[in-house]
Amino acid sequence: MSKNKLNLTLPAGSIEPAPVVSPSPPVPPLPSYPEPPVIPDGVMGKISIDAIQERLEELEMDEEQRKRLESFLGQKEQVGELCDDDFEKLGELGAGNGGVVMKVRHKKYGLIMARKLIHLEVKPAIKKQIIRELKVLHECNFAHIVGFYGAFYSDGEISICMEYMDGGSLDLILKKAGRIPEPILGTITSAVLKGLSYLRDKHAIMHRDVKPSNILVNSAGEIKICDFGVSGQLIDSMANSFVGTRSYMSPERLQGTHYSVQSDIWSLGLSLVEMAIGMYPIPPPDTKTLISIFGPQVVQNLENTTANNKSTPTQSPAHSKINLKIYNLDICFLR
Repeated sequence: MSKNKLNLTLPAGSIEPAPVVSPSPPVPPLPSYPEPPVIPDGVMGKISIDAIQERLEELEMDEEQRKRLESFLGQKEQVGELCDDDFEKLGELGAGNGGVVMKVRHKKYGLIMARKLIHLEVKPAIKKQIIRELKVLHECNFAHIVGFYGAFYSDGEISICMEYMDGGSLDLILKKAGRIPEPILGTITSAVLKGLSYLRDKHAIMHRDVKPSNILVNSAGEIKICDFGVSGQLIDSMANSFVGTRSYMSPERLQGTHYSVQSDIWSLGLSLVEMAIGMYPIPPPDTKTLISIFGPQVVQNLENTTANNKSTPTQSPAHSKINLKIYNLDICFLR
């Protein structure tokens, strides 16, 4: 199977803008989903790993994805409950208004993890509630969801220990690459939508914070989402403590009105446009800016959009591979 690398800079005129269409009639909002159930302290340790593995058979994953997930669950069962003394710091992976993410090693078992530290000035009872709510993450096991090892409170901080993704987040890749090629964006879209569907269908969870920094990749070609809102108390506490610098929220969320899973799709769409053009898309770039990004051929493409859309698109092979060379990693995205 060919492993030709893709040039990260697309040739001028290779992207055809979508046709201008009249607005669709408003779609009735989907029903709101209830908050996920809270798993009491101590209960998670009683849940058999075999029972979780049985549920994997019901999910739409191929054999390779299932084996990787079963391997992760085996590692997770091995490390058991986590605490601050278990870890050796290896470096910082990223930081933002929500906290800092550290690369750490489990001292006893040598496992590399990503540990997110969130400092919150809240009452002890609230901290305990957040930890209990985060335990729902133990049940979220899927090929496109970042694995969860555990959460605990120590020295004034909430620690969330997750699977380490060596390719990093898409916002960092975007800074390095400038733009993400459309074939890779298609693969990313498919993976994220599968992850969002899993959260909604299996756990009645909305992500609430879809953006490039919450979409991670690794050198095995896996694309996974993280930082979804299972803890209502954590969301409320962080909203009171931090102010975002740039929003991917849908209009209804910004207005404080009713919102549903459609808000996640808005956020995903905004993220995809940003990765396609290499810049935050609000306000939308003018024609001159688009020409500077894609070349003068974009004007002609706009004029020929209608004619081009009548042609039948060529289907890609079901298991073709797309390679992206970034951060000295060969990330092979499976389609």
